[in-house]
Amino acid sequence: MIFKKLYQFLYHQISPKQIILKNSLWMGLSKLISSLLKFALIPIAANILGPEQFGQFNYTISLLLVYFTFADLGLAGLLVRVVHQSADTPSSLRATFTLKLILLSLSVMTAVAGFFLITDTIVKSLFILFLAKVSLDNLKLFFYTLLGAYNRLQFRSITDIVEASVVSGLGLFLLFKTSSLYYFTWAYVIGSVVGCFLALFFALPYLKFSTKLNMNELKRLLKMTLPLFGISLMGSLLLTSDTLMIKWLKGLEEVGFYTASLKILELVSFFYLIINSTLYPFLTKFYKEATRFFIVLRKGFMGQILLAIPITFGGIFFAENIILHLYSDTFLRSAMLLKILLIGLIFFSTQSFLSLGLLALNKEKLNFYLTSSATILNIILNLAFIPTYGALGAVWGTVLSRSLLLLSSYYYINNFSNGPILQFGSLLKIVTASLLLLGFHSLSYSYFHYISLIIISMVLYPLLLILFKEKYSIEFFNYIKKNVSSTK
Repeated sequence: MIFKKLYQFLYHQISPKQIILKNSLWMGLSKLISSLLKFALIPIAANILGPEQFGQFNYTISLLLVYFTFADLGLAGLLVRVVHQSADTPSSLRATFTLKLILLSLSVMTAVAGFFLITDTIVKSLFILFLAKVSLDNLKLFFYTLLGAYNRLQFRSITDIVEASVVSGLGLFLLFKTSSLYYFTWAYVIGSVVGCFLALFFALPYLKFSTKLNMNELKRLLKMTLPLFGISLMGSLLLTSDTLMIKWLKGLEEVGFYTASLKILELVSFFYLIINSTLYPFLTKFYKEATRFFIVLRKGFMGQILLAIPITFGGIFFAENIILHLYSDTFLRSAMLLKILLIGLIFFSTQSFLSLGLLALNKEKLNFYLTSSATILNIILNLAFIPTYGALGAVWGTVLSRSLLLLSSYYYINNFSNGPILQFGSLLKIVTASLLLLGFHSLSYSYFHYISLIIISMVLYPLLLILFKEKYSIEFFNYIKKNVSSTK
C-alpha cells in the first residue's frame, strides 16, 4: 500500500501541490547527485590541470556560448506557453521545433566560421569538441523544457543523473590516465551524447506534431520570439561577459581563479533552478487568474529567499575551508571571489524567478529593457574594474548589476500584483534563523569539522523556521505531515 502510494506520488499528477513537491523532489535528487559527482570531478580537474589550463577549458565554453546565443531565441520560455496557452498545440509544437532546428543550424555555422578566427592552438582543439557538446546540450534543453511543460521532471532528473555519472566517471578515468585537457574534454562530449539521446527517448511521447508545417504559425512564433531573443541575448552576455572580459583584459590564469569560485556557486545554487523549473509551468498556466498567479509567484519568490540566505551566510563563513578542501593553496585567491558571489546569490536567485513571472505575464519587452540595462551596466563596470582589480572587479560588477536588475524587476512586477511579493514577516524570521546558525558556527568552529557543521545546520535550520512559525515552512511541513499520515 505504501509503495503503491509512493509510486503514484512520484510518477503521477494528482494535485498542484503534489506536482510541485514531486517535481521538486526529483529535481532536488538529481541536482544533489550531480553536485556530489561534480564535487568529486571539478576540484581534481582544477588541481591536475592548474589555473591556466582550467581557465582555457572554461574560456572555450564561454566563447562557444556566445555563438549559440541565437540557438534559443527565447524558445525555451515560449515552448511552455505553447503547451499551456496555444489553441492548436500540435501545430504550434511542430512550428516551434522546426524553428529550433533552423536556429541551431545557423548557430553551428556561425561557430564554425568563428573557429578560423581563433589563434590559440589549445583553445582551437577544444573548440571543436565543445561545439559538438553545446549543440547536443542545446537540443537536449528543448526536450527538457517540453518535459517540464508537461510536469514530467522525473525524466529530466533521471537523464541528468545518468549524464553526470558518465561525465564524472569517464572524466576521472581520463584525468588519472592521461592528465590531458583534450581527453578530459571528451568525457563531457560523450556525456552530452548520452544525455541528449536519453532526453529524446523520454520526450518522444510528448512530441505530438501535426502532419503538416503551418507556415503562418511559424511566422507568428518567429514574431513572438523577437523580444524573447533580446532577453536571451542580453542574458547570455550577462552570464558570459565576465569570463570573456577577464581573459581579454587579464589572462587565462585569472579566468581559472574566477571559474573555480563560480563552479562552487553553481553547485550550491541548484535550489533556484529547481524552483524555477517547477513553478514556471504554473505561472504560465495561471497567467489569466491573478489571484492564483500571484500566490505561486509569492511562494516561489519567498522560497528563493528562504534557501538563499542561509547558504549565503554559511558559505561566506566557510569560504576558505571550501576552497582549500576542494582545490589547493594555489586557488586560495578564489575564496574572496566566492564570498562576493555568494552575496550575489540572493539577487541572482530572486531576480531569475521574477524574470519568469514577467515572461508568464507576456511582458517580454519590459523584461528585455531591464535585462539590457543590467548587461550594459555590467560591461561598463567590467571595463572600469577588471584592468585594476582583475576577477574581483568582475565579480563586484556582476553583483551590482544583478542587484539593480532585481530592484527594477521587483518594482514593475509588484505593480501588477494584488499585494506585496516580499513578505517582511517571513524575511525577518529567515534572517534571524540564519544569524543564529552563524552564531552556532562561530562557537562550534574550533570543535567540529566544517562539513559536520554544515550537515547539522541543514537539520537545525528548518527546525528553527518551524519554531519561529515561519508561514511557508509551516505550510510545507503540514502538507508533508498530511501525506505521510495518509499512507499509514
